[in-house]
Amino acid sequence: MRPGCHQAFLLVGPTAVGKSAVAHELARAGRLGILSADSMLVYRGMDLGTAKPTVGERAELPYWGVDCVDPDEDFSAGKFVQVARAAFAEAEVRKHGVLVAGGTGLYVQCLLHGLRAEGAVDQDLRARLNALFAERGVAGLRDELARLDPARLRALADPDNPRRLMRALERVGQPDSHPAWDRAAAPHLVGLRRTQPDLEERMRRRVDEMFSAGLIAEARSLRDRFPDLSATAKQAIGYAEAWAVLDGRQTEMQARAATLLRTRRLAKRQLTWFRHQARMLWIDVTPDMTIPDIAAAVLALWTDHGPTPLVL
Repeated sequence: MRPGCHQAFLLVGPTAVGKSAVAHELARAGRLGILSADSMLVYRGMDLGTAKPTVGERAELPYWGVDCVDPDEDFSAGKFVQVARAAFAEAEVRKHGVLVAGGTGLYVQCLLHGLRAEGAVDQDLRARLNALFAERGVAGLRDELARLDPARLRALADPDNPRRLMRALERVGQPDSHPAWDRAAAPHLVGLRRTQPDLEERMRRRVDEMFSAGLIAEARSLRDRFPDLSATAKQAIGYAEAWAVLDGRQTEMQARAATLLRTRRLAKRQLTWFRHQARMLWIDVTPDMTIPDIAAAVLALWTDHGPTPLVL
C-alpha cells in the first residue's frame, strides 16, 4: 500500500489512566486488533512492571507491538514502524480494523507524520556517548545535554530514556529535520484523562500490585537470563528500582516510592506532550465510570470524527 492509505482508531493518554482495559473492550466489540504504542510492552518477559495484556486477553483478539524483542535487544522507532506495517498487513488478511492504544508520543508521531530523516551517525561521537553512559549512566547523558542544548533536553518526552538522550546529543547543533506539527490541520486524537488525585491513586495501586505480584522476582529472573540488558530495558520504570533492591542499594519500600515518583513524572510528560503536540478530544474519566461507560464515550467520538489517517 502507498504511504498514507492506512487508518486506525487511536486511544491515547497517560500511564495508569485505564487505556488498556477500554481498548480491549472496544476491540472485542468492534472486530479490531490492538497495536500497542507503548515503548515498554515490546520486551519479552517484562510483564508485571508494564501492565502487559494477559495471556487470556491476547487469546481473544490480535495484539501487535507486544513481546517483540528480548530485553537485551535494542528497539527503535524505526522498528516500531516495521511492526506497525506488519500489523496492518495482518489485519487486512484477517479483515480486522486496527485500534492503536498507548502513551508513547514518539510512536504516535511516527504513525501520524512518519519517521524523522536521520543523518549519518558520527561513530566517534557515539563511542564517546556510550563511554559516558557506561561511566555515569542516564544522569551523565542528561547533564551533558543540559550543558550543550538545554532546550532540546526540555523537549524530550522521556528524559530517562538513554537512547533518546543519545539521539538528542547526536543532533546537537543540527536543525530538527522533522517539521513542526500544524495543530490546526492535525487529525483529532481521542484521549483519556483523570483528575490528578484519581490518577495518583491509580498509579499508587498499580505500583503496589506490581511489587506484591512478584516484580522483584521477575526482575531477578530477567537479569539471570539476560545479563547484558539493553540501555532502555535497564531504565524501565519499576525494573530499575527492583534491580536496586536486589543489589542492596534500596529497600523495597524505597523502591516502591521511587517507582511511584517516576510513574508520576512519566504521566506528567505524557499529558504535556499530547496537549502540545496533538489536537486532543479528551474524555474526562471519573471514578464512578465503568469500562463500558468509558468505551461508549470513546466510541461516540470515533463515530463523530472517524478513524485517523496514518503515514506508514
